[in-house]
Amino acid sequence: MMTTPLPMRRTLLLLVLASACSSDEAGEPLLAGFSPPAPGPGEVQYLSPIVRDIQPGEDRIICSYLDAYVEDDLDVARLAGYNTPGSHHIILYTTSLAQTPNTHDCTDEEMVFLSMVGGTGGDAALSPEQKLPEGLVRRVKGGNQLVIQTHWLNARDEVIDGQAAFNVRYEPISADRTPTDFMAVMNTTFAVTPGKSTASVECTFKDPVNIWQLAGHQHDLGKHIKITYKPVNGESRVLIDDDWNYEWSFNPKFLDFTQAPMIARPGDKLSVDCEWSNPGQDTVKFPSEMCGAVAQFYPSTSQLVCFNGDWLGG
Repeated sequence: MMTTPLPMRRTLLLLVLASACSSDEAGEPLLAGFSPPAPGPGEVQYLSPIVRDIQPGEDRIICSYLDAYVEDDLDVARLAGYNTPGSHHIILYTTSLAQTPNTHDCTDEEMVFLSMVGGTGGDAALSPEQKLPEGLVRRVKGGNQLVIQTHWLNARDEVIDGQAAFNVRYEPISADRTPTDFMAVMNTTFAVTPGKSTASVECTFKDPVNIWQLAGHQHDLGKHIKITYKPVNGESRVLIDDDWNYEWSFNPKFLDFTQAPMIARPGDKLSVDCEWSNPGQDTVKFPSEMCGAVAQFYPSTSQLVCFNGDWLGG
């Protein structure tokens, strides 16, 4: 679902190699038929535990806390993600709140402690090499634990198992690069009832941020999405007003502000209005459906997440 960090030189100092631990040390087994490429020169591989028994029609967002840590502050020079079929997205995070290695259904509360390293989306295994804008970089903090989030949408008729892997290359941090991170504005309390339904969410910025990418996010019942920027001193501006295309669930239709970022200032608001059409008889809720906006911004010290009008972490 997300763009991945900037590919750079393949050279990596030995001191950097020593500063990151690979999940190979955790001894995770590979799921039968899953063959992610071996890490390249100077890279480490992080492998998620196998998620078992994903039922037909099941929708699960899983957080796997790895027995892997980053010892020093580093920049991410390259990241490639791989997953088994049935995936909506996979994301590699670091966290400042370590846990004993485990796998569980993700909670809203823990998202505030996660900082995105990179990720990808789609049902088939992917190895994207998309570039960040010049001068931007993903930056990881020393002492943080690695976490793999996997989102499984089993559209098949049989039970499946799932797994993900990331190959990452780090390099020493550079004062010439600015760290960027991920922002999400989401409604998690809606109910998509049979027929047509709507919901909205609005979040007020507390700090100035430079947004360089923005997209709406819904799933397969999405009918329409509208995103409005409401500056505290100025006229509201509709940024996105689209009939929903299901493909955008996996490949977001991003507005690009790389040449001139959209500067959100304290007091400014971002509003999202969603419409759905549900032909079934069952009510659908988050995370099977979604209503929100996703963005990338700078400068950052961690990701920004706003659920139902409140920024996680205060």
